[in-house]
Amino acid sequence: MHAPNRRRVILLSILATVAILIGAGELFARYVLGLGDPPLSLAHDQIEYLFKPNQDVMRFGHRIIINAYGMRTENFPKAKPAGEFRVMVFGDSVLNGGNLLDHSTLATTLLSKRLSDALERPVVVGNISAGSWGPGNWLAYAQEYGFFDADIVMLVISSHDYADNPTFAPLNPLTHPQERPWSALWEGVTRYLPRYLPRISAAPPPKFRRSRPPSHRRLLTVD
Repeated sequence: MHAPNRRRVILLSILATVAILIGAGELFARYVLGLGDPPLSLAHDQIEYLFKPNQDVMRFGHRIIINAYGMRTENFPKAKPAGEFRVMVFGDSVLNGGNLLDHSTLATTLLSKRLSDALERPVVVGNISAGSWGPGNWLAYAQEYGFFDADIVMLVISSHDYADNPTFAPLNPLTHPQERPWSALWEGVTRYLPRYLPRISAAPPPKFRRSRPPSHRRLLTVD
C-alpha cells in the first residue's frame, strides 16, 4: 500500500472511531443518564419564572409532568366540576421535588390519592412550585392564575426561602434551561461536568500511615 493511501486509511479509521465514541456517548448520556430532555423554564414579568406549560419529559429515569398552568401536576380544567375537591399547594424546591422525584412519588400526587380514597370523590391537588420560590412568587402566581376554585390553599414554607423575593435577573441556563440542548452528551459536558470537577480536584490527598511488618522494615501504606 502506498504511503498516501495508508495515511488516508489511518485517518478514516481515526474519524470512524471518534464518531463511534461520540455516538456511544450520546446514547449513554440520553438513555442511561437521562440527559438531553430537561424540564424547561420561562421568565415571567410578574412571577419571575415558572415552568413552561405542557411538558411531559423523562429526566434521570423519572417522569416530570408540567400542566397547562406551569404546575407539576396533571392537567385539569380551570373551573371545578361538581363533586370535585381541590387543594392548591404553594411551595419551593422542597414541594417541587426536582429532577430526582418521579411524578408518582411527589407529595401532592400521594396526597391526591389518599384524599380521593378518604373522601370517596375526585380530588385534584395542584403542585404550584419551583426552586427558590418564596411568598412573592406565590402571590404573583395567584394574581396571574387565581386559585382554581380551591377548597383549601396550603403554603409549604421553607426556612431558606421564606424571605426570598423575586429579582427578575436573567435566567441562568444551567439552572433554568429555556431551550432543549442539541445533544444529551453536550448537556452533560457543559452543565454537569463543571459541577463535579471542582469536587474531584478539591478531594483531600490519601492519608499515609507507617506500619512495621514482622521484619521491622518500615513500609508506607495507603488508606
